[in-house]
Amino acid sequence: MDFPCAKCGLCCRMIRSVPELAEYDNGNGVCRYLENNICSIYESRPKICNVSEMYNARYASSMAEREFVEVNLRSCEEIAVMFGDESAIQNIRRTVNQAFVVSKNATYSGESKNSP
Repeated sequence: MDFPCAKCGLCCRMIRSVPELAEYDNGNGVCRYLENNICSIYESRPKICNVSEMYNARYASSMAEREFVEVNLRSCEEIAVMFGDESAIQNIRRTVNQAFVVSKNATYSGESKNSP
């Protein structure tokens, strides 16, 4: 399952708290490879920046991929809320709803779900 990234760039603006990304920090917590909200090293980005790779490397044995994607999507929304970026919040929700429609036409709403 591909992660439906909204390409808001907000997660790349708070890497100071991620030890694995220390060498990518341009000094103010923003990734040095973020250019116009796009990762300029996307194809060779660190594993921690790749939801699918992180799932396979660390979480596949403990949760379903769909659940892992949902957890990450909720984190995206929480980051946008933290930044107070209403445009990003709406864009994340729109992107998720387009890419991640669940059964019976229910859509992701940003709330925790107990779906199968």
